[in-house]
Amino acid sequence: MTSRLPALRIRVFLFVALVLPAGVASSAEPLAPRIDQLLEANQVGPLAPLTTDSDFLRRITLDLTGDLPSSAEAKNFLDDAAPNKRELLVDRLLASPRFPIHMANVFDVMFMERRSAAHVSVVEWQKYLQASFVANKPFDQLAREILSADGVDPALR
Repeated sequence: MTSRLPALRIRVFLFVALVLPAGVASSAEPLAPRIDQLLEANQVGPLAPLTTDSDFLRRITLDLTGDLPSSAEAKNFLDDAAPNKRELLVDRLLASPRFPIHMANVFDVMFMERRSAAHVSVVEWQKYLQASFVANKPFDQLAREILSADGVDPALR
């Protein structure tokens, strides 16, 4: 069973990436309110309180860049009095050069079942993933490209 776990994770990811966006895109109702409704309807207990700014900074920086925030980044964020500073931080981290590098590493680990260098070198694979995240490529498109790659035609590798 454990040897099938990476393949199962990939299948679940591909289902989410390819099937769910079509259902969401065809809906006239925005996604955020639908998620809120589902959470409220299925709430099994009290929601956790809103995290502190320092915890939020640490968690979101680790999630999006794989690094801890520097002391200067922490000071700037914690001293900021803007009511939307969390949104601005997320936007800044998504635009940072660290984001595509980290996400390429995350996806590389997620697709570890892929046979490294069998058809595509690790360097090419990392460049492809990084460029995909820099371009903000939709996950359904990324999944389609990965699934249709043949390893022979350079345009499809």
